[in-house]
Amino acid sequence: MDDPFRPTWRRGLLAVLAAAGAFCMPQKVKVPLEFYPLNHPGDDILYLEITCASDKADFVKIWYDTTEGLNEFDSFRWPISSTHQGFTYAFPLPDAPIVALRLDPPAHGGTLTVTQMRIVDRKGHEIRRFTRDMFGPLYQIAAIAPAANGWNITSTLDGIEPKASIAVVTPILSVGMNNRNLQRCLLSTGYLALMLWILLLAMMFAFYRPANAKSALIRLGFMAGLALLFSLVGNRRLIRDAIHFALYVPPARQVASGFTWLKVQTRCRLVSRTPSSSRHTLQERVEADHVPPPYSAEIISRQETLDLAESYLIQTCSFTTTPFHRRIHDFLPHSFI
Repeated sequence: MDDPFRPTWRRGLLAVLAAAGAFCMPQKVKVPLEFYPLNHPGDDILYLEITCASDKADFVKIWYDTTEGLNEFDSFRWPISSTHQGFTYAFPLPDAPIVALRLDPPAHGGTLTVTQMRIVDRKGHEIRRFTRDMFGPLYQIAAIAPAANGWNITSTLDGIEPKASIAVVTPILSVGMNNRNLQRCLLSTGYLALMLWILLLAMMFAFYRPANAKSALIRLGFMAGLALLFSLVGNRRLIRDAIHFALYVPPARQVASGFTWLKVQTRCRLVSRTPSSSRHTLQERVEADHVPPPYSAEIISRQETLDLAESYLIQTCSFTTTPFHRRIHDFLPHSFI
């Protein structure tokens, strides 16, 4: 009887073809077969922080889009009680580009009072702040109105699934996300391969006794190769997402919107030292542009403008894992200032 555990080129080729075919199969569920979290992910992990209160007991839900559309997996849902005091809720965001956000307030005429909503890192540094003008009604929203300590989002009386959009001018990217995604892929796939290898070895030694050390090592290596191939299949969604996020490039219109905001902020700060009539004219221009600021910073000089532009490019274009091979001036339009 032929040894079923003896490695041959035909068996190896069959395993590679089977693994490649399975790897290319679509996988709608975003949960990998094995996910190994990082013990020390660093301080650049982003959190969505919202301080809010509700006038009725219900649920609040926040959806985030990681370039693949909104889905149940990429969302936060929590119960909220009727209270006048706002509470702060913080949720960890994935290491992925966040290109859209949506908030579902309490239904059936409930009012959600948002005091503040922002993106912070693990040290509490504010990365992005959302204001009232960034919220817009999508479905079954009666009003979005200013309040004493924030703004109110009220659903209609017959609203079952009220939805409010949140403008994301530029994608939200965490610093070093590609490095962390690579580490997760290596650790998760390696851990899964080790478990599969142990199972294959248990089955092999249950039916086969190697004649010598060389024969045992050859079969051990063959089983390790099979385990590695099919661990890649089991974690294919995790690997695909990491590659997709690493290759993601923000749309040109979003990059242009960010530069427009930098230009407006620069002029706002420079004109703030001029008579009030000039400020009024500039304020009208800012309102006409409809570019909500993605950052809460002020520019007072060209050098600080370049520094913020570099920070903007790091956040938007994900240049954090590679050095700047060109000066920051090369990325700026000629009419930037």
